[in-house]
Amino acid sequence: MTNYKTVYRDAIKRQLELNREHLESLDYEGSQLSPNFQIDNYTYSKTNVITTNDLLGSSTSLKTLNNPVPVEEEEGITVFFDIDNTLYSKYTGVQRMMQESIQRYCVHELDLEPEYAHALMEQYYQEYGLSIRGIMQDFPDTDPLMFNAMVDDSLPLQDAIKGPDLKLRRILLNLKQNKNVTKLWLFTNAYKTHAIRCIRILGIADLFDGITYCYYSAPPDSIICKPDPRSFEMAKLQSGISSFEKAWFIDDSFPNIQTALNVGLNHCIFIDYEAKHINKYEDTSENLNAKSTVMATYSIPNIHELQSVELTTL
Repeated sequence: MTNYKTVYRDAIKRQLELNREHLESLDYEGSQLSPNFQIDNYTYSKTNVITTNDLLGSSTSLKTLNNPVPVEEEEGITVFFDIDNTLYSKYTGVQRMMQESIQRYCVHELDLEPEYAHALMEQYYQEYGLSIRGIMQDFPDTDPLMFNAMVDDSLPLQDAIKGPDLKLRRILLNLKQNKNVTKLWLFTNAYKTHAIRCIRILGIADLFDGITYCYYSAPPDSIICKPDPRSFEMAKLQSGISSFEKAWFIDDSFPNIQTALNVGLNHCIFIDYEAKHINKYEDTSENLNAKSTVMATYSIPNIHELQSVELTTL
């Protein structure tokens, strides 16, 4: 192994250990998952923890119980939340950190020149919506869970996301206490370890009922992520709802909002960082370029403005 690769991997190991220690130190309200949190159609248990194993052996994983939770149809409203740049602000710099982390991986693990790596990642994102899909297509020996450990799990999120976010927690608590709301559900293109670390740092981990995430370990052609309509069908199935008729969807990606509308999620909130105030759209064809009829679709400048949205169906 060349020296630069050894130095890179040693640095990753040190940061993974720092991240693990930080996560284990969290003791404020909302820093732990609810005992009923559903993942992979299993219920989370406090005895099942996120652990960082030997980087050169098995990758970071979330252990689950052996008994699947039966999915039951719910009558109330399920609110789907994206995570990255949605539950925390894009101005935290996490996205920039992630892009730099992906590029370092490509340079040190795939032996690509920095300029080429940057251009290739841009191409993958445009084509697939997720870098790992393109990497697995062109570099089939890539271990996707190792990629996740070396890229997402090695991010010093605690340096960028300053938790807990008490204002966001109050907003989510108000939703949880609404008699018409059945579930708050996470719906992300990230792998589960990154997603859960984010919500624990934010101090809102106990408020969510479950998660639909991107299965990095699937074959390249089978990795499904937003805005692919199939990912929305997966979220519907895993959250236990029979249709999107009553559901709400909150995301910072406009293509994801468009797909949501097209599959029947007619209640959407677009986190638009260019917006100066809350906008409500009535005419889908002119304003959102989707096929469905909008019942209530908004754009808001940040997640904290969610408290100002008139969720009329709630």
